[in-house]
Amino acid sequence: MAIGDRIAIKGPVGSFTYNGQGLYSHSSGRKGKCLQIGMICGGTGLTPMYQIVQAILADKAQDATKVSLIFGNRTEDDILMRKEIEDAGNGLGPDRFHLWHVLSEETPEDWKYGRGYIDKGMIEKHLFARWSAPGSAEDLSSRIVLLCGPPPMINLCCLPVLTELYGKEFVDNNVFCF
Repeated sequence: MAIGDRIAIKGPVGSFTYNGQGLYSHSSGRKGKCLQIGMICGGTGLTPMYQIVQAILADKAQDATKVSLIFGNRTEDDILMRKEIEDAGNGLGPDRFHLWHVLSEETPEDWKYGRGYIDKGMIEKHLFARWSAPGSAEDLSSRIVLLCGPPPMINLCCLPVLTELYGKEFVDNNVFCF
């Protein structure tokens, strides 16, 4: 772009609001309180997730919400705001924040995170398993999942896998797409 060029933008658009201390609301009228937030995002889909992590970090003495973030990108150089998200995670600590990067293309030899595309195994291992045994209805009711990324990732991977792992009712009531 050159100085004087014009572009069309939209936003902010969103129907999900994190109100702090695990409280959330949605424009559909759904609202609730969660103890754990699982986030799955790709590329610039990190931005709404980062805002929520920042809100939790800013009130970490009062907000005990735990966060897991699965973050997909093509290459390591594509990881948006890597230092900022890792610093926020360090601020919350490993007992409250879990980050799992996934690279679909170039992967360094010493890469300690995921390779390929986000899949069922990664979601099963990194979304909630760190803090609780899966399966109980009470456990599921205290969790929400936030999704933001390319439509194929959301529609062909995340939503079908979450439905398989947690059931249609959980997805209908506890999963929010940006």
